[in-house]
Amino acid sequence: MARHTKFIQSSVVQILLREVGCLTKLTSMLKSYSMALRVGESLPNTEVVNGVVTVVNNLSMNEQNQHQLQVTILH
Repeated sequence: MARHTKFIQSSVVQILLREVGCLTKLTSMLKSYSMALRVGESLPNTEVVNGVVTVVNNLSMNEQNQHQLQVTILH
């Protein structure tokens, strides 16, 4: 029962994060970091980048988030 409740809470959090625009903001951050690396700038904090990548990866487990990420990344 506790495992099921944890899953539901996780899903609700993922939905809320998508609805307030976090996926768009996080992918925008990653695009900025990627561009900075391409032009030879150093990243301000690789731990932050790794954290953002981990969060985006975790959020991508939700099917609706996957769709949002595809739209955001491709544009």
